[in-house]
Amino acid sequence: MKGKLLKKLCAVSLAAFMLLGIGVAEIGSFVGASVSVSAAEVTPASSFEYAENDDGGITIKKFTGSEKDVIIPDTINGKKVTNIGDSAFENCSNIKSIIISKNITSIGDWAFYQCIAIDSITIPNSVTSIGN
Repeated sequence: MKGKLLKKLCAVSLAAFMLLGIGVAEIGSFVGASVSVSAAEVTPASSFEYAENDDGGITIKKFTGSEKDVIIPDTINGKKVTNIGDSAFENCSNIKSIIISKNITSIGDWAFYQCIAIDSITIPNSVTSIGN
């Protein structure tokens, strides 16, 4: 009985994510993945609106760029990028892939809502909190 309930819960959760426009197929293969990226490939700071946190880290507030493959930088202006804010990539329907940097510890609510073209996202083990 418990196994059937868990399977149903997983199926309902997966369906809900897909209805929200978040592709979760094969997400397990991207969580905690380590990817080597050259500095030339990292998406420039000018493609983001960001703010400094009280602890000196940086929060990505909004993606304003046109890149289809986004690599969030480890640092901006010498400060660690530690958070992706609420709705930061909302409605960015042209983004195909996202690599989240190793300094990110939290991803806000609805951060990737309606990012309907994403087919891969790499989330490092440093992420300990993911919102809705």
